[in-house]
Amino acid sequence: MRLHFLALLASAVALAAADGPVEETKIKHNETRPGRCQFKSAQLEPSAASRTAGKYFSRRQSAGGGATPDDGAIIQMDLYVHVLGRPEENKDNKTQFLLDHKTIENQVKVLNQDFKPVNVSFALKGVDWTIKTDLPKYRYAISYMLDYSSLKDLYKGDKSTLNVYFVNASFQQSGIEGPIAKSGGLYACALNSNTVPGGASPHLNRGHIATHEVGHWLGIDPHSDEGLSTCEKPDDDNPSRECHPSRRCSNYMSYSHDICMNSWEPDQVSFMHNFARELKLGKSPKHWYDAGLSGWPDDFESRQ
Repeated sequence: MRLHFLALLASAVALAAADGPVEETKIKHNETRPGRCQFKSAQLEPSAASRTAGKYFSRRQSAGGGATPDDGAIIQMDLYVHVLGRPEENKDNKTQFLLDHKTIENQVKVLNQDFKPVNVSFALKGVDWTIKTDLPKYRYAISYMLDYSSLKDLYKGDKSTLNVYFVNASFQQSGIEGPIAKSGGLYACALNSNTVPGGASPHLNRGHIATHEVGHWLGIDPHSDEGLSTCEKPDDDNPSRECHPSRRCSNYMSYSHDICMNSWEPDQVSFMHNFARELKLGKSPKHWYDAGLSGWPDDFESRQ
């Protein structure tokens, strides 16, 4: 199970979400670091890992059938969103609680914009709101969400269908991706409802947490702890700067603040596009490391 579990950089206590309270809990770091991210998306040449990814998918395609790995075709994936709430989060018995349909549409817009370089798009096919009395506590809501086998009852589509579950959680948790318990290998994403565009989560409220977790759903394993240990710490040379200067911290698969994440590596673009194609063909493609690919390229920081 691949977990994006981020200790945020602010001195704050949890605030109430739109339709339900979040447990009050202090955030680890005590320094607020305002500022604008200075990163811009870079156009990089494909590395050896990218070429390996292309060869891997070429081998798996039937001879003479289908498109080549670099065909540039846009692959559309169906998307279903499930909003889960506790009874106290919907005391007024609203049809829509925690997140309304417009907010979810805005989240999908961010997702499609972020995945535009990958030539993968997500078509929102449905949204449902469900009250559950057995949801985990706010502090641990994301960590344990996919352990709830009852989520499979809400799942729609097949293994090529993206299912995203939103739940109200404390600000220390953002999202997780992995198989739903006792579902026969159905992978899904569980996200903190406070991380949507305009959400209450400090530093993680532009919708890029969904991008990060969907990147895992499309086969990108965590690139060790290099991104986490670097990107969530202040910049020693300029503590007032919100975004760490390391290039990998602008990557959507890093553990940066939302304002800092704006780019993919060519290796990731090629891999996710082909992973999506194989899902659509009903196959079970290998994830990043299982396909024999490495983490961040050795020359990552020097490639400009």
